[in-house]
Amino acid sequence: MKNTIRIISGVMFSLFLITGCAMTQNQIKKEREADVHYKLGRAYLGENNLQMAFMEFQKAIEFNPNDKTYYYAIGLVHFRMERLEDAIYAYKKALTIDPMYAEAHNGLGAVYGKFGRWDDAIGEYKKALNNAQYSTPQWVHYNVGYAYFNKGDYQSAMLEFKEATKIQPELSMFHLWLGIAYMKLDRTKEAITAYETAKRLDAGNVDVYYNLGFAYLKGGMKPEALDAFKKVVEISPESEAAADSMKYINLLKK
Repeated sequence: MKNTIRIISGVMFSLFLITGCAMTQNQIKKEREADVHYKLGRAYLGENNLQMAFMEFQKAIEFNPNDKTYYYAIGLVHFRMERLEDAIYAYKKALTIDPMYAEAHNGLGAVYGKFGRWDDAIGEYKKALNNAQYSTPQWVHYNVGYAYFNKGDYQSAMLEFKEATKIQPELSMFHLWLGIAYMKLDRTKEAITAYETAKRLDAGNVDVYYNLGFAYLKGGMKPEALDAFKKVVEISPESEAAADSMKYINLLKK
């Protein structure tokens, strides 16, 4: 009788191993299928084919509903398609899988910003910054700065933009917004320095010259202001900024 029990137990254990192995193989197959659809979705997203990207990310989720990156990806598609409530749902779904997932917190912050919910946006962005492994914190600092700027808290905005410039000093846009924040704080000399750095990094940026013209004007540097406004007209003659710049050019020539 004992031998019979041993034999039965051995058979049951073998069946468990075989079943477990089959389940594992099936799961691996599903995960591979999911990854194929995810990569296709990324390719479509890169081409801005949002509908096809959405379909592929949805298929990825169907094959593997436990991957946070798939929910983040479909949230990004919803965001770009202005389906903001769906984006919130997708990002929150990603966060149920990994509450520290910085990309999803950053995505949520962007959605809240679209709604003008700046405090909620800042809260999400700061959660993203709490993840020390997040690879692009400079963009989160920029986003936090932009949120503070829209709240009218220019001091906090300036500090965040400055932090972004420290992490990625070669990006013109960070210096441009740092200059804009300085101007709001009536720190004209520092604004000019920031704008001039932005100009050096991106010599064809109309926004930089336009803002630099006003900073020079406020700082009493009329010849420099005239040159900056002329550059706006030269770079983008049909733009609204060029039309405004012409008014200042005419005034400064008198």
